Amino acid sequence: MMRNTGLAIVAAMVIATPARAEADQTFSGAGQRTALDCDGGSLRIEGASNEVSISGGCTALEVEGASNTIQVDMAPGGTITLVGASNRVRWTAPKDARVKVQATGAGNRVLRAD
Repeated sequence: MMRNTGLAIVAAMVIATPARAEADQTFSGAGQRTALDCDGGSLRIEGASNEVSISGGCTALEVEGASNTIQVDMAPGGTITLVGASNRVRWTAPKDARVKVQATGAGNRVLRAD
């Protein structure tokens, strides 16, 4: 009986743990200025003090770090996730399109640019 209870607990933990989706592309850096193309996929940015311009209708943008400044073209219904501090994201999308925003950390700002 104890063995089955242990297996049930492990199975519940695996099911309850959200899987983190792997980004199609990843950019890592510090103090970099670059332009990227999402090409309709997802992008992860890691680092600090980067200036990044992103085209190509991202379905998901994940930013992890601090003091990044990002301009991004989002696909309708896309998701922007920020983890860190003082990141600035300005996004555009087709008229009336909305994106979902999740921000964890202090001083992060996400604004629609158009």
